[in-house]
Amino acid sequence: MSPSSHSLQRGSSLVMTLIILGVLMLMGGGAVMVANTQFKIAGNLQFQSVAMSDAESALATAENWLPANYTHTGFAELSTPGLYPLNSVVDPTTMAWTDATSIKVDAAGNQRYAIELYIAGRPLPSNSVASCGSYGSPGACAYVNVYRVTARGVSRNGATRLVQSLFAVRTN
Repeated sequence: MSPSSHSLQRGSSLVMTLIILGVLMLMGGGAVMVANTQFKIAGNLQFQSVAMSDAESALATAENWLPANYTHTGFAELSTPGLYPLNSVVDPTTMAWTDATSIKVDAAGNQRYAIELYIAGRPLPSNSVASCGSYGSPGACAYVNVYRVTARGVSRNGATRLVQSLFAVRTN
């Protein structure tokens, strides 16, 4: 090799090493960003799961309360917060979910529910013999009130979940 070609190659390994290090740094930075994003996604899913669990718990509380209290005056007149009479227009997605519009289950107010009388005095469907008694024997028709129960759960970071059920209570 001549001295002039040797001097041209000086520093080329340093440049290649710096380029490789730069590429590795970019890959490492990208990996950190992906890991942080996945961590945030996992946290948000956990908060959403807590909100859904709170909503389902509030719904169960309301459904357990209804059979003993289906004759409550709040279902006849708009007098009790969280209880709505027949033909009330209740939109759970736009209502305020405060103590004036719903019933609080927990102290923090993360679990709330509202109950609306949906159908009053509906006879249960009869059997195939066309009588209201069971297994063809005549008897009094059973009547039910149907309630729409809406429950809301809110997690610590503000994730909100709503669940609804139609719940029938026998009135005779």
